[in-house]
Amino acid sequence: MFKKINNKVLIIVLLVLAGIYLVMGLGDNNSKSENLRTTLVEMDTAKVDKIVIAKGNELLELKKNGNWQVKNEAGEYVDTRKGSVDNLIGTLMSVKPSRLVTKKQENWQDFQVDSAGTHVTVFEGDEKSLDLIVGRFAMQGQRQFLSYVRLSNEDEVYAADNFMSMSIGSDPADYRFKELIRINKDSVERVEFVYSDSAFVLDKTSGEWAIGGQPADSAKTAQFLNSIRYMNGADFADDVKPSALSQPDYQITIHEKGKDATQVIRAFAHPQRQWLLHSSHNAGNLFADADKIDMIFKARDYFL
Repeated sequence: MFKKINNKVLIIVLLVLAGIYLVMGLGDNNSKSENLRTTLVEMDTAKVDKIVIAKGNELLELKKNGNWQVKNEAGEYVDTRKGSVDNLIGTLMSVKPSRLVTKKQENWQDFQVDSAGTHVTVFEGDEKSLDLIVGRFAMQGQRQFLSYVRLSNEDEVYAADNFMSMSIGSDPADYRFKELIRINKDSVERVEFVYSDSAFVLDKTSGEWAIGGQPADSAKTAQFLNSIRYMNGADFADDVKPSALSQPDYQITIHEKGKDATQVIRAFAHPQRQWLLHSSHNAGNLFADADKIDMIFKARDYFL
C-alpha cells in the first residue's frame, strides 16, 4: 500500500515539476523573442522623403523635392546622382539582425553604436520610420562580414551579417553627380584646344591623327584620350557659381563621330582655389581639382 502511495506521489511531483519547467521555458522563450528581433528596418520606401545621416561633426541631409537632393557645404540643395539615394534606401532595407550581442549600455562603445557610430534617421513626412545607429564593421573568417547596429531608443545591440557599415555614406559628395568627362575614345574625331596664348586642333582624318596637317604621335594621342574618357571630379567648389566665371584660361572641345553634341571643358585660374574646372557634361557643378589640369589641357608639342 505504501509503495502504491509513494508511486502516486512521485508521479504527481514529477507532473508538477514538468509543469513548472514548461511554464518557465515558455516565459524564457517569450522574453527571448522580445529581445531577438527578426526585423529592425520597417518603412514604406515610396513614402520616404527625408534622410538625415550624422557621423561625428558631419551632418548630411537628403530631401525629396520631386527628385532627391542633398544639402551641400554652402547650405544649398543640389541634385543627387541618379539612383544614389535609392541605393542607400535599399542598403538600409537589407539590414537584418542575425543575433543579439549585448543589452548593456556599458558595452555600446565596444561595438561603436554610441556617439562614435553613424546615426541614420529616415522620415516619412513628419514621422520617423527609422532611427538607427550603425556601428563597427567586422570580419568573420576570410569571406564573411558583419556590422553592429542598434535602434537609437533601445539598449539591444545586434550583429547584422553581410552588411557593410561603410556603405552608408555620410559625405554629401557620396550622393552627388561627380562626372566631369564621359566619351567613347574610339569615336572621337576632333579635339580643339584653345588657350589664352595659343590654339590648335587635333584632327583624325582617314584613321590618322594630325595637327595642322602634321602627323601626331598616335600612342600619345591614345594615351591622352584614354586618360580623360572616364573622368570624375572630386572636390566640389560650391562657393563659386559657374555663371560668375568669365573667360576661361584653358578650354578643350571634344567632337565625337555621329554625335551632334560636343563636350566642352574649361579651366579658370582662381585666387583661392588655384584652378576651377567646368564641363558641359556636368554644367551645374564646378570642381577644384588642380591635379587634373595637366591631364586634360595638353600642349601642342605633347602630341608631336
